[in-house]
Amino acid sequence: MLFNRTLLVFLIIAVFVAACSDDENGVQDPDAGPGADVEEDVEEDVYDGPPGDPLATCDDLNPGVCAFPWPSNLYLSSDEETATGYRLKFDEETLPANQQGIHVRPQLFEHLDGYDLGVPIMVKFPELDDSDLPGEYEIEDSMAGDAQILLYEVSGESLERIPYWAELDALEDDAESQTLFIRPAVILENNTRYIVALRDLETTAGEPIEPSESFAALVAGDAGGDPVLAHRQERFDDVFNLLEGDGISPDDVTLAWDFVTASSDALHQPMLQIRDDAFAFADEEGVDWSVEDVFFHHSDDPDDDDYDPYIGMTVEAVMEVPHYMEPYDGISDAWKLSRDEDGQIQRVGEPRQVPVLVRIPYRALEGEEVGLIVYGHGLLGGRWEIYADHLGQIAEQAGYVVVAVDLVGMAHTEGDAAQEAVQDLNHFIALSDRLHQGLLEYLLLARTAAEALVELEPGDEQLSIDPDDVHYMGGSQGGIFGATFMALTPDIERGYLAVPGNNYSTLLHRSVNFDDFNDFMTLTYRSSADRNLNIAAMSLMWSTTEPVSFLRHIRSEPFDGQPRDVLLAVAKGDWQVATITNENVARSDIDIPLMENYDSQRDPYGVQYAPYDHEGSGTVLFDFGNPWPDRANRPPQDEVGDPHGWLGSVEEALIQLDTFLREGVIVDICDGEPCQFDPP
Repeated sequence: MLFNRTLLVFLIIAVFVAACSDDENGVQDPDAGPGADVEEDVEEDVYDGPPGDPLATCDDLNPGVCAFPWPSNLYLSSDEETATGYRLKFDEETLPANQQGIHVRPQLFEHLDGYDLGVPIMVKFPELDDSDLPGEYEIEDSMAGDAQILLYEVSGESLERIPYWAELDALEDDAESQTLFIRPAVILENNTRYIVALRDLETTAGEPIEPSESFAALVAGDAGGDPVLAHRQERFDDVFNLLEGDGISPDDVTLAWDFVTASSDALHQPMLQIRDDAFAFADEEGVDWSVEDVFFHHSDDPDDDDYDPYIGMTVEAVMEVPHYMEPYDGISDAWKLSRDEDGQIQRVGEPRQVPVLVRIPYRALEGEEVGLIVYGHGLLGGRWEIYADHLGQIAEQAGYVVVAVDLVGMAHTEGDAAQEAVQDLNHFIALSDRLHQGLLEYLLLARTAAEALVELEPGDEQLSIDPDDVHYMGGSQGGIFGATFMALTPDIERGYLAVPGNNYSTLLHRSVNFDDFNDFMTLTYRSSADRNLNIAAMSLMWSTTEPVSFLRHIRSEPFDGQPRDVLLAVAKGDWQVATITNENVARSDIDIPLMENYDSQRDPYGVQYAPYDHEGSGTVLFDFGNPWPDRANRPPQDEVGDPHGWLGSVEEALIQLDTFLREGVIVDICDGEPCQFDPP
């Protein structure tokens, strides 16, 4: 489940009270710190932009919303110390302000040297006619010669078209105020320049939409005495020259601009740094581990409190892990990355005591050698989710011990920080920063658990776990961030990601669990464009752990040179995690294809397919009778119901899961047809 509705209802009450209060809310001062060490060379095709501080608070190219067009090149400040040659620098009042007048702070983003790889491209044209724009099921139309929107990747002096889909904000009723989203249909590349061009746009009344005065001045080469435009002229001349090389006259364009994505240094070094430091702190068998309590179950009397049909023993343990966080001022039990005077992440204090939950099936207590699954839970959930019956069934029938810790940064422990972030988005850094520690603890659990559990003596013999049979499995949020985990782990070769997705800037609006959150964000950020910018800002803060930044590093570009494999099991028409984001993965040439016979209704544009039986990674679609969602940035609603939690009811899925984890092969469980099952 993507969001916990009980917590969100509590939060909306808290936000409403805060919004109506006369108390002054001061700005907290979260430290973003400078970026990681630079190892990449600056790419020659990334155009050198304006130096120093932001040239202006707002970008006048698309008037009406301060930071539109997003992502704007206005805020790419030259910096020779970064891999891209830029640093993201917004003005103090560029990003949205809440009802108390507190703007999202620019310092939160200065560690980034470009925009995130799933960036939503956003503009606003009142009363825009979107009838000829390609939707999420017409992505091939985005590549047409007469497309109204052109998205390019820049390579030297040449341009390559990039597929996308476009949608007006369905959560905004006023056509004067609707944001137009242009969503790349692939995962963008690191450290790469992109150009967006829009042309032939009309209003719903059939009137042509004219360029803004500022953009028209740039096209004419006449800054008109405006020092900001004069400074930007050279960059835009380069954009116009590139477009002309593709046969696009600047005179025919309503708006065009470029942006640059962040480097691998900026996006990946924070996690890689603390992972490597923590693994140096540990030994080959992991970190210290102590058993706190043991509970035995039985399978005789279902009315007995100790009854469990699958699990013979539950173990509560504590794992000692290096800590890289320091308290976040003003919020109880909230944390941020600890940095030294040079802005480098540092280990602090005593090791953190991390509670671990272990579920051991009966067959393991009888002396049989078993495997081990590290389990990833849902957002604002916790390790107790491994008490679920379907996980017990997997453990007993397939022979796995299941272990879990809380993914701090996305667990039940983040309630206070989530409440504060709703009122003031600056506090979101307390969640996104702490997720680095949470992922590290997953990584250390994978290294430690198998060896530590061998010391248990649950019966007449010691517990026997095959060290070559250790895997990852995550559901929902655990499936989402399981992709990040699999890109980072040096100890696990295969992971099963159930009902996953990626790119929160796309996922959030399409989740039923975000409805409440969006409702009470409306109390503190009244403009829909501001709320959309907030989601984009959240994605920037998430970008150093978000799976859209890490997916290509599972197989096609592994950090250590050793590819891992993942099986994505997705639900058609999922109400909580948008299935289309997994199709973006299969379009991105990163060796995670869709499996053949993907769907009975659609053949998604531009994806890679793989035949069964397939050695490697892949995505299987489970169809419970739900239709594909409407073309809109809102959650699905249909008569069938939410299929998000139904995968555990499919017995054939267990066979596919076990064969993949143990043999590395994705087998066909649907007899050469799309995988269609009745709802449970």
